[in-house]
Order: sequence, then C-alpha cells, then structure tokens
Amino acid sequence: MNKVKTAMLLATMTALFVMAGDAFGGRIGMILAFGCAVVTNFSAYWYSDKIALRLLRARELRPPEAPELFQAMKRLTANAGLVMPRIYVASGT
Repeated sequence: MNKVKTAMLLATMTALFVMAGDAFGGRIGMILAFGCAVVTNFSAYWYSDKIALRLLRARELRPPEAPELFQAMKRLTANAGLVMPRIYVASGT
C-alpha cells in the first residue's frame, strides 16, 4: 500500500510541474517541466533518506557506543522477522 501512495504522490507532483510549465511556457514549458519532474521524482524516491540525514547532520551509531540500544533493536527485529536497521543520531542545528 505504501508503494501505491508513493506512486500517487510522485504522479501528482509530476502533474503539478507539467501544469505549471504549461502556464509559464506553453508546450516547451511543459516539456521542460516534465524533465524537471522526472529528475526531482527520481532523486526524491532514491535519495530522500540520505538528504534528510545530511540536513540533520546525523551520524551512524556503532554498537560499542550504545550496546544496550543495539541489543534491544536486535531482539525487536528478530521477533518481527526484520533486518537490523542502521541507527543514526541526529545532532540537529
């Protein structure tokens, strides 16, 4: 279901880009806006996590730094049948 929601969001963003391109530049504007939408959607889909972590100045936490947290995460992920995720600490501003 999340993939459907993401696809709908990206399609809506593309439609808005194309409509804005039509309003400002006619047919050429639509083509340029569509190209921008493709690039924006691609980067949003594949790199949004990296962008968010970079903006928050987050760093990856290693097991020796917080062994209790890592043990808790290992138990939770094992019980849920999931892969152990990376854990980051965000320093903020």
